[in-house]
Amino acid sequence: MTVDIIRTANTPLISIKIGTRGKSDIKIDIIINNVLGVINSKFLAVYSQVRWIKNLGLLLKMWAKNVNMIDKSNLSSYAIVLMMIHYLIVSKKVKPILDNRATNKETPHFVFKRVKQGVE
Repeated sequence: MTVDIIRTANTPLISIKIGTRGKSDIKIDIIINNVLGVINSKFLAVYSQVRWIKNLGLLLKMWAKNVNMIDKSNLSSYAIVLMMIHYLIVSKKVKPILDNRATNKETPHFVFKRVKQGVE
């Protein structure tokens, strides 16, 4: 396991690599103080429970890696999957899980509470 602190990133970033199997290593990036990243990760978790969306996302990631769209100088697989889900929502293939325009409340699928420092 290797742990690197990326000091050139815009937000504090810790990169962890587990294993020594070449391309099949597990890589984890931990970003500190990025609330939007937490929201998007929860968003992806809800949509990944739908099998066809999860399979479409995996297929899209495999294709994007094959055409070199996913790499350090282009897009991340995370960004590609977020764009795919955005497209599915806009084209009305799936319903949005967080649409508070009608009710002014959060949906039961997705609740995010911001905690101020020292206050809960």
